[in-house]
Amino acid sequence: MTQTMNPNVNAAAEAALSAQNRGKLTFWREVIAYASLARGFSRTDWLVYIAWVGLMSGLLISVGGFVLFGWMNGVVFPDYVWSVPVGSAIFIGAIAFDTIGHRTAYKEELKKGEAL
Repeated sequence: MTQTMNPNVNAAAEAALSAQNRGKLTFWREVIAYASLARGFSRTDWLVYIAWVGLMSGLLISVGGFVLFGWMNGVVFPDYVWSVPVGSAIFIGAIAFDTIGHRTAYKEELKKGEAL
């Protein structure tokens, strides 16, 4: 069964992301337009999105909790240890944003090779 993108996708967001309009948008307006593509998620898209971002959030909670628990119990970590949970948080933000495109704008193209 092939799923297509929800027809209720914000048409203004799709138009804003078109190649013709890229030069006309400010960076933040383009970010908002891209993020608003999530309005077109189907139920399956939301389940995949929540599972994927949730899985990565579990990584942050486990690693961050481990480091925090050690620190609270007197472990003196080298400064670079804190970059692991910070990097995980940055990574989660990136994949949360990127997955919107994977489930909407690039969905059909990604079916040819890499699917999420």
